[in-house]
Formats: sequence, structure tokens, C-alpha cells
Amino acid sequence: MLKIKAALYNNGDVEQYFKGLLASDTRPVPDYESYCLSCREMRTMISINRDEEFTIQHSDHEPKDSIKVIVESVPKHKCSTCGKVSTNVKLSAAIEEALDVQVKIHSGIKTIPFCSLVS
Repeated sequence: MLKIKAALYNNGDVEQYFKGLLASDTRPVPDYESYCLSCREMRTMISINRDEEFTIQHSDHEPKDSIKVIVESVPKHKCSTCGKVSTNVKLSAAIEEALDVQVKIHSGIKTIPFCSLVS
């Protein structure tokens, strides 16, 4: 099925077809019920966006070769009661992985929109 859709819309290029789907996906990150570590009770976690700073190493050996990059509008969740913001560790790891590629392509980059990492 994917190969057929890719053939229809992207000349058979499945990767480009997926990139197009991701770029056009504008659904908001949903709110959900979860255990709040601060409140120590189940609470509604509200979807928010925040800028987040990441440090990317250019070299495995030299910490001075690192660059700080601000990713704009990273999806986060905030407790509806106490306001504590939680970080999705899997999302942060995926962002760091994508930034490794972006920083190598665009050396001097300091700020990058979150949406450009998923397209």
C-alpha cells in the first residue's frame, strides 16, 4: 500500500512520501491523564510548547567543540494543578539525534524551529 501511494504522489519515493505526510500533520499534541510526581496524584497533563536548549558535541573528545542550539516550540506537558512541566525523554533523544544531522548540515545554526526537525 505504501509503495502504491508513494508511486502516485512521489514518483515511488517512499521516504519523500513519509516526509510529506509528516510535514502536513498539524494535529495538536493531546492532553492526557498521568501521575504527577509533584502532586503525587493522577492529574490532567496539558499540552504546551516551550523553547528548549540542547548542547550538541561536534567532536567526541573536545567539549569546547560543542554548540548550544535552541529548538523552538518543543511539545511538553504541564500538570493542570501544580504547573510542573514534564519532559518526554524519548522525544528529547529523537530531537538530539535530528539535531546532530542538522548541525552537521548547517554549521553556525543557533535556533531551529521544532517543526523543521520533523519534516
